[in-house]
Order: sequence, then structure tokens, then C-alpha cells
Amino acid sequence: MDTVKAGDLNKWNFPPFGEKAGVKKNGELYGLGASDDKASIAALLGLALELFAKKPPIDVFIVFVTNEEVNGEGSKTFMQYFKSNYKDNYKEIAAIIAEPTDLNYIELGYRSTGVIQIITSGDSGHGARPEEIKVHSIYKMFEIIKKINALEKKLKITAHDSVLGQPTITLTGIQSVDTAYNQIPSTCRTIWDVRVTPKIEKKILPILKKTLGKEVEIELIK
Repeated sequence: MDTVKAGDLNKWNFPPFGEKAGVKKNGELYGLGASDDKASIAALLGLALELFAKKPPIDVFIVFVTNEEVNGEGSKTFMQYFKSNYKDNYKEIAAIIAEPTDLNYIELGYRSTGVIQIITSGDSGHGARPEEIKVHSIYKMFEIIKKINALEKKLKITAHDSVLGQPTITLTGIQSVDTAYNQIPSTCRTIWDVRVTPKIEKKILPILKKTLGKEVEIELIK
């Protein structure tokens, strides 16, 4: 639960999953999901046993969902199910989301999240004749990245929230159009993980568009 792909299995000192996973050494457990979200799942399963033994004064739904790290489809499906079958039964609804915190704190809320795509365009040409390229889409994207990093530093101060902390704009992917190795691509695409506070939740796209100008394409894709 709550995991991404294991990546290169040869880089694991202990198996990430399977029958031989879950190795214990020096008081620590090794395996994919050992930190996120082993303890939370164990705690919720323990809670389920307690609730069966002593019925609480409220209804409790304990939910384990798929694709939490990918697209949130499991959570979305459950919410649709809950809304269709149970929502009208209650005056108040609250949720506890279990995440690893070393048992040090409880967070009262979470930043809004989104995925933003940015595309720069330029001239296409041959790698042997770079002097013919007036606008290089990849170099242009480098400048965009610098602007976004500068913007993020500013927003961490101006849009800081006393409960939710600082907004972040994190580069998580970059690619150019699939071409021959010697072809200069006409476009470059980056993907950004955006976490924002209520102060700029509705403003983040306009802020980005104003900062980056009209020469780039900006789209909220999730």
C-alpha cells in the first residue's frame, strides 16, 4: 500500500517484496513500504479489532485504497461510493489520513496538490548546424526552470501558512519530443508537482502565467 515501483532490484540490499521481503536487522524492517505505510496500516487494523469488540458511538469507515502515489484513483472511487450511499446520513463528516510521522505530530490538514505541465517551443534542426537555431526549446526550458525556482522561494515567504507550512513547486519530469539523436527538438516538456496553501490555491496558475509569460504553454493536468 502507498508505494511506487521498486526500481532497479539490483540496488536493493534486501528484497523489496515477495516471500523473502520484510528482513529485520538492527531493530529496523526493510522492504518496499516499510516506512510508508507499514505502521499506519498496522494501527488501523488494530483499531478495527477494537471497534468490533466495542462498538463506537459513531460510524467508522476504515479504507485502504490503491494508486495513492500514482493518481489517487482508489480514494476517488471510495468517495464516489460514499457520496452515493452514505453522505446524506450524517450531519458531520471527518477523516483521519494515516501517514508516517515517527509518532511526533498530527497535522491538521494538508496542502492542495496538483500536477502542472509546461511546454516550451523552438526551432527544429540538425545537431551539426546549431548556428541555424534561433530558439532552442531545451535551453528555453532551462530559463523557465530558473524562473520557477525563484518564484517558489518568493511564495514560501508570501504564501506561508501557519498550519500547512510552505508551498512547493517541484520539477519531477523533463523530456523532449522523441527524435533522432542528431535532431534538435522543437519542443521541451516539464512536469511539476505543485503543493499550495489556501492563500494561492486559486491563484497558482495565473501567477505562473504572469511569471513565465505568453511564450510557454502551461496546463493543469491533474
